[in-house]
Amino acid sequence: RRALRIIYDPHEMLADVGAQRLDFYDDLRDVVTHLGRLQYRVPGMPLAALQIVVGPRKVVLGDVNWQRIEALQMRYGHARRTGQHDIALARLRDSLERAADQPRAWLEMASLHMAQGRDVDALQALHRFLSIEPREAIGLVYTASALTRLKRYAQALDAARQAVAMAPSDARAYAVRGDVLAAMGQSLQALNDYRAALRLDPNHTAALASEALVIEELRKAVMK
Repeated sequence: RRALRIIYDPHEMLADVGAQRLDFYDDLRDVVTHLGRLQYRVPGMPLAALQIVVGPRKVVLGDVNWQRIEALQMRYGHARRTGQHDIALARLRDSLERAADQPRAWLEMASLHMAQGRDVDALQALHRFLSIEPREAIGLVYTASALTRLKRYAQALDAARQAVAMAPSDARAYAVRGDVLAAMGQSLQALNDYRAALRLDPNHTAALASEALVIEELRKAVMK
C-alpha cells in the first residue's frame, strides 16, 4: 500500500493524504473528500486540474468537475450577498450533488439555514460538516447555537463545552457557551464566558452586546 499525494501542478505539492493510505485501485472517495478538505482549509485555492500522484504513475481525477464546483460556489456567494437565499441554497445543493464531501459548503449551508430560522435543517448540515472535520470547533459552535434556539439546552451546553475544550483560544466557543448559559438563566456563568470571549477578542460584537444585556439583567435582579 502506498500513500497518495495531492498536487495542484507538477511543482507545487499542496498536501499529503496523511494517515489515509490507499491502493492504486482503491475507491477514490476518500481522495475526493480530501480535496474538499483542502479547499476548506485553504480558502480560494484553485481546484482545477488537481491530480493524484502514486509513485511514478499519474491519475487525473476526472470524476469531479472542480471548475464547475468553483463556479457554483461563486454564484452561491453572489446570491447570498444580494439576499437571494433560495438561489443561494440551490447553488450549494448543486455543488454538493457533484462532490458531497465539501466541509465549507456544508458549513455555509448550516449558516444559511440558521439565517432563515431553519435550525433543524442546519443541524443536519452541521452533522455532515463534523463528519468530515470532527476537530473543527466552529461546527460545534454552530451546533450549540442552533440547539439553543431549539431550546435543547442540555445538548447545546454539551456542544459548547466540547467547543471550548477543542478550541480554548477561540472567542466564539466561549461566547456561544455564554449564550447557552444565559438562555438557561445562569447569568453569572454566562457573564464569565462573555468576558472570557472578550479577553480573547475585544472586538467580538456579539459578546459585547450579550455582556451588556446580562449585566443589565443582574443589575435589575439586585434592585428588586
